[in-house]
Amino acid sequence: MDLLNIDLPSDQSPGPSVPPSDELLQRNLKALALTSADAAQRIHASAPLDPATFEILPTDEATPENALACSLRYHGKTLASKRRPLTEGERLADTVSIADNAAVCVLGFGAGHHCRVLTERMGTHGVIICFEPDVSLLREVLSRTDCTPWLTASRFVLCTEADDRAAIVRALEGIEGVIAARGSAYRGGRP
Repeated sequence: MDLLNIDLPSDQSPGPSVPPSDELLQRNLKALALTSADAAQRIHASAPLDPATFEILPTDEATPENALACSLRYHGKTLASKRRPLTEGERLADTVSIADNAAVCVLGFGAGHHCRVLTERMGTHGVIICFEPDVSLLREVLSRTDCTPWLTASRFVLCTEADDRAAIVRALEGIEGVIAARGSAYRGGRP
């Protein structure tokens, strides 16, 4: 089943239109629940965003083959580069030395491009902990983007509440020595 439908608008902006998919959301939440069950439950229970507050923006990197190389506008704020969001995710990930850090804390999920790159680079050799309190935004992104390949191949932990100490402790189980030896890093959202 093709979960990605590309509709080219009739106006001048040739950007992708990616409708939400409940099936894709459920697959992503199942993968996320492996490391972040509470966050997955909160996202599942959240209401979809008002379409007037959320917009998928076309970018230079978006093509019919890679429509999800998009940016997002949420409440008037752009959450990733309007031109090259994948490149922006790579640049942010380049600021972290995976060899020197076994844990990376990220503030904000946005369109998820930077989280994908960091988890692909880290693999299972460490942990990426992302704090994103807006579960409705997460619902919209996870309804449109297949994150299962990188969610299932890494230790990615999503915290949706600032005091979710239990999720962080579970994420660090078994790699405490690696973190002590290699250290950790913190990165905010957009560079």
